[in-house]
Amino acid sequence: MALAFALVLAILALSGCGGRGGVGPPPLPGQSETSPGADPVGLEVYGDSLTVADSPSFQAGMTGPRSWAHHLPPHGMRMEAGSGRWGATAGDILAQHLRPGVQADLLVLFLGTNDLAAAGPADDAGLARRHEDFIGSLDRIVERRGYPPERVVVVAVGPRNGGAAAPVERWNSLTHRAAADRGWQLLDPWPRLRTSGNRYADPSLTTDGLHLDTAGAERLAAGMAAGIRRLATPGAGETAG
Repeated sequence: MALAFALVLAILALSGCGGRGGVGPPPLPGQSETSPGADPVGLEVYGDSLTVADSPSFQAGMTGPRSWAHHLPPHGMRMEAGSGRWGATAGDILAQHLRPGVQADLLVLFLGTNDLAAAGPADDAGLARRHEDFIGSLDRIVERRGYPPERVVVVAVGPRNGGAAAPVERWNSLTHRAAADRGWQLLDPWPRLRTSGNRYADPSLTTDGLHLDTAGAERLAAGMAAGIRRLATPGAGETAG
């Protein structure tokens, strides 16, 4: 799957598809993220409060410093288009927030936190049913946006201080399986921020135990960019954790 992702990004570089001409792949490990003349990798992003954060107008591209999308340019990436809102589920994005008429190099779906919040404990059948609804909404988002599966990046649910780890672990495991079945890429950008118990390693990087401050958003942006570069490296696939 990682090889297919690398090939798609190489094709983008040669053909200029994906909405912008001459778009190249993300820099690989050991390469500069800001090589002279390199076009940034464009992302179409949909998310909830962890993505929108304090953005004055996320849909208009006016991101705030507590949004990880605000900190992409130093990593050779940028948000080409996006939408979302605080409290959004995948179904909410599908119903109200898609952006027709634009397409970037990658479709990034940074969702699931609010879907999981309504799902119940890890051993409850309600979690599985809620996850099926979540994946069904993602299926329809991908279909409506028209991206091939190898250019779809689904982001794992991250840490939350005061929350149980088991439901998050089960949710991410189910998402990993569903993504693999569909040929999507699953990205876990959280290792730089998370403990083994799914807590924030440094609570001072959050405003309330869930949402990030500016320093936390910068660290998450670095994790997002590093994860995308790993996905683009043959033999270095990403898993949920």
